Amino acid sequence: MKVRFHFKRQGKGNAVPVFHQDILADLIRSWIQSAFHTAPEQTFDLYTFSSLRGLNKCESNLLFFHTNQVHMMLSSPHEAWLRALADFIMQQASIQIHEMILVPEAFETAHAPTLGWETRYVSMSPMILFDPTENLDAPRDLLNPYAAEFSDLLFDTLLDRMEKFPLRQFDFDQYGKFQIVPDARYIEKLRVQKKKLGRALEVKDTKVKAYLFPFTLYAHPDVQNFIYDAGIGAMGADGFGCLDLVLSGKKI
Repeated sequence: MKVRFHFKRQGKGNAVPVFHQDILADLIRSWIQSAFHTAPEQTFDLYTFSSLRGLNKCESNLLFFHTNQVHMMLSSPHEAWLRALADFIMQQASIQIHEMILVPEAFETAHAPTLGWETRYVSMSPMILFDPTENLDAPRDLLNPYAAEFSDLLFDTLLDRMEKFPLRQFDFDQYGKFQIVPDARYIEKLRVQKKKLGRALEVKDTKVKAYLFPFTLYAHPDVQNFIYDAGIGAMGADGFGCLDLVLSGKKI
């Protein structure tokens, strides 16, 4: 399930760091600790979230928002848990993120789509192929997203996360088909602009490569539904791998 929050910007502050997932991650963890009272609920981490969205301009590694309306997506396959967290967030009088103060106005539950074997996604936050503190043997260099190794690392991470979901037993024998294909038009645009597909981020005191591009995923519908809600790749609870659908005919 996906929940879209609508916030109203309050006061004069309108800047957050370009990469502000770490700020949001700490804030959401503090809400989880306050909203829930049992260990399974407080330690549940199969969720992810987008960066803050709204009309903005990037300058000096900061995002300056030029609108009073700011949005964020929070997503998890555990619907009851997510609804309870959303209700708690709406009870907050105000939320400070760097220089910006936001007041919760409303949230809406996104329509649950019917996903098949082929789905086009757009990334709402960078994806990380593996947790750098757990997979010490995985490659640290930037990988070609067309390479089989790229999809293989994502698939291994996916299976680990699906095994941890407490509400469903998955039939993993059916999930052998898994291939990610980046959007060729977007890749060509980056090439012309001489931009890279990935960037190095410091996560958990170590450098890891993060990727941000639209793609088509070929996989079992169970897999499609799981990553649509839980995110793709590793460290979803740190705000990585949040996805939305590319609607038919929508330009990337």
